[in-house]
Amino acid sequence: MTERKRRSEDGRDMDDQPPPSLTKKRNTARESDFQALSAEFDENSGMLDMESIREFQKEAIWRQMQEYKRDARSAQQHASDLERRQVVWTERMASICSLWDRAVRDLDTIVNGSSTAARPPNDSLATWLELVIPSKAPLPHSGNEHVDATRTSLESFNQSVHGILQKLQEKDGQGVDWPSAVSRISLTRATQDQVDELKSHVASLSKQLAEKKDMLELREDELRRALKRADRSACPTVRAIEADALMKSQPGSSSPAGPAAQEESDKEVDATSASSKNALTNGTNGTPQAAQAQQDKTDHRLLAERRLAEIEVKARENTQLIMQVDALKLQIASVPDHIIAESALYKQVSASRDYYSAQAQRLQAEVDRLFAEVAELRTSRSEFEETILAESTSQRQALEAEMQRLQNDLVRVRHHRDQIQRELEERRARDAVEDQKSAELKLLSDVRRERMNALISENKRLLAYIAVLKGDRAAFEMYTDEELNKTVAVADELRTKLEQVVRREKKLTEKLDALTIQGGDEAESPAQTGSQESETAKLVAELQSAREQTNALQRRVRKYEDVLGGACVGEDGAVDDSDLSKSNELVAKQKRVDDLSLQCESLQRTSEMMERELQTICESFARLEEQNTSKVWDLAQKEQSIARVVAEKCKYEEKFIGLNKDREAQKMANQALRQQNAKQLEHIKAIEERDRARGQQLALVSNEAQQATIAWQTTQARLQEAQQRAQELEEQSRAQEEKVRVMAAALNERTESLGAVELEKRRTEEALDVANRRVSEAEKTTDQTGLAKLCADYKALLKCPTCQTNFKSHVLLRCMHVFCKQCLDSRIETRQRKCPSCSEPFGAKDVRQIYL
Repeated sequence: MTERKRRSEDGRDMDDQPPPSLTKKRNTARESDFQALSAEFDENSGMLDMESIREFQKEAIWRQMQEYKRDARSAQQHASDLERRQVVWTERMASICSLWDRAVRDLDTIVNGSSTAARPPNDSLATWLELVIPSKAPLPHSGNEHVDATRTSLESFNQSVHGILQKLQEKDGQGVDWPSAVSRISLTRATQDQVDELKSHVASLSKQLAEKKDMLELREDELRRALKRADRSACPTVRAIEADALMKSQPGSSSPAGPAAQEESDKEVDATSASSKNALTNGTNGTPQAAQAQQDKTDHRLLAERRLAEIEVKARENTQLIMQVDALKLQIASVPDHIIAESALYKQVSASRDYYSAQAQRLQAEVDRLFAEVAELRTSRSEFEETILAESTSQRQALEAEMQRLQNDLVRVRHHRDQIQRELEERRARDAVEDQKSAELKLLSDVRRERMNALISENKRLLAYIAVLKGDRAAFEMYTDEELNKTVAVADELRTKLEQVVRREKKLTEKLDALTIQGGDEAESPAQTGSQESETAKLVAELQSAREQTNALQRRVRKYEDVLGGACVGEDGAVDDSDLSKSNELVAKQKRVDDLSLQCESLQRTSEMMERELQTICESFARLEEQNTSKVWDLAQKEQSIARVVAEKCKYEEKFIGLNKDREAQKMANQALRQQNAKQLEHIKAIEERDRARGQQLALVSNEAQQATIAWQTTQARLQEAQQRAQELEEQSRAQEEKVRVMAAALNERTESLGAVELEKRRTEEALDVANRRVSEAEKTTDQTGLAKLCADYKALLKCPTCQTNFKSHVLLRCMHVFCKQCLDSRIETRQRKCPSCSEPFGAKDVRQIYL
């Protein structure tokens, strides 16, 4: 099961593994088979040979390793193929780019491609490459031939363009073969239909190629299974199992499908790693399925071979069609020389060539001057870099010296820190000892204080016993309790408070009566009634509280009288004489009771004090015992710590010796590292110089790339402007067509009136002929009249045919008619840009100055 999992995980990273769906199905089938075989293995575990099982496991591991090796080799080969293809395609792209750059440079040299006036509106830089390179990518088998053909076609196209431009400089004055141009345009449109058909055919072939790739993946899966069976056939254990299974299966199944059954049995044994009994069962039951699978495999192989042959035929046809399309594109692109020579663009280019050549020479001189300045700047920069390097070296040396000083200071500070830390540890140890001593002294002082308290308590107890023997209760209470019960004084105090409350009650009652009488007299004043009622309520509340206090005091007085014999005391607190004898007897008995209670209480308190003294003495003895025990343990710990410190001292002495040796070795290593650092510094300086030079080269290349990007962006902008200009021209052409239709209608109307005008013109011409004959007969009399006429005719040839005033000074390149500058400027300003002689439209760029 581990082998199966590892194989499935490795299969995810390999490119030549079967699809995930097939892997999932195969793993699911193997899991079910493995569960069945595990159950059978548990049932027959007692009859198995463990040695053969171990051999079988080793062979299975060997087969898995072989599979891993095959997968690794295939992956490595695939990676090497991809790297090789990447290098090849990089070289090819570089060659194509170099050819294209050379073509652009040649074209710029001849025509100055940076000028928008030398290009038609719908022209772009990508048209040449689109005419040479087809839109469909080549097949993998014909990649070299296609690239070579593309390179050859680019070179031939560059040569043809160069030749055409050279011929354009030599030819002039020939007409445009418009019928041939129209036929070529129609041929281009027909060829475009063929190209669309070929593209659809290529798409269908691509779809078929994808299907063939899927079939190829299935065949690779079958090949992998065949390799597994080959690995199994190389294992002795598996061969023995298969031989036993074959011998057992021969009596039961002797049909021709035996090899297929054996193959199916091999597959089941490889998937489940089962015993010979399971192999026999799978071999006898899977014969029809194996025969059917073998037949399907043969059919699929034949179908794949047939489709492969069809793919090769289609690939050859596709290559031929691509070559034909390239030839047609080249034919379309190769315009005849006389057509180019008659074009207005060529005439404009030839007129502007001299100007741009002079400007190019001026720019070349400027470039030479700039290169000289750049060389001077480079020299100054190198000097500045040397200065900076020297300054950086001196600064680095100063910083190194400063760093060395800081390191020395750091070592000194660390030494002081270690010394202070050692002193701090010693001080902490002394503080710990002192704390321990103070704790012991505190314990002794506590014990002594407790002893003193015990002695004081014993002294008080003895004094209380003496007071009991003397019968002095006050002394006994003083020695036993600091707070004495003074009940008589409390009773007197309560009686005093009661009398005060009674007097206050009488005063409040009198005041209440007075207020009641005053309220009856002044019942008529409603303003004072509210305040008096509030005062009355307050007085009633105070009276009620006084009564409550009186009742409470009376209850307390009765209680004390019950205790002290209230019968002998009158209302004013005086002793009654009639009961004096009984009172004396009661006092004597009460004194006897007090003496007995005093003795009893003294005995109880004495016992309590003795118990406390005994408890204090026990606690003191326990603490002393604990202190003695801790002293013994502290002595043992001190001895152990002394032995430990001695052992650590020996260990640290050995470590100190080893550290001294390590320090010497570190010194040697540091010296070697310093030498190595110096060499590395020199190497780093050389590398920095080389990196600096490469950085300069990279900066130059980046500037060139940026300039190329800017040129491409400007070209794209010009292309968009040209497209917009073309759209505007189309709109103008539509407007002109509308005007033409209107003018055609007006022309038909004027044609009718033209007939009558022509009739009158013929009559006038006849009269003019008669007059001219008469004039000629009159002029023949003298020669001066003939010369004057000839001079007038020549002047008429030199005068502008429009204004008949100014001399001819400018020519229209469209129709080669000559006029004066004023007439042409007026037509350009009024946007009547048609030739006055032939009505040929012209532009401002078609006007050129001539010198007679």
